[in-house]
Amino acid sequence: MTGCATVRVLLVEPDSAAAQLMCQAMNLREASFEIRHVTTLAEALQQLQAEPADVALVELNLSDVQGLGTLYAL
Repeated sequence: MTGCATVRVLLVEPDSAAAQLMCQAMNLREASFEIRHVTTLAEALQQLQAEPADVALVELNLSDVQGLGTLYAL
């Protein structure tokens, strides 16, 4: 795809196998994705401070926060 911007994706997923599948699925699309994978809310917040994301795909049950508290914190 020519002339399309890269979509910056923050993937917050503690399960490495699930994260790998998500990355593979996104790479099958014609869009251009820059995927950053982290496993905790703390890591996600650090990543977002360093560089914003266009979209975040977030598992709601992380080791350091669960449920909607995850989204409130982001």
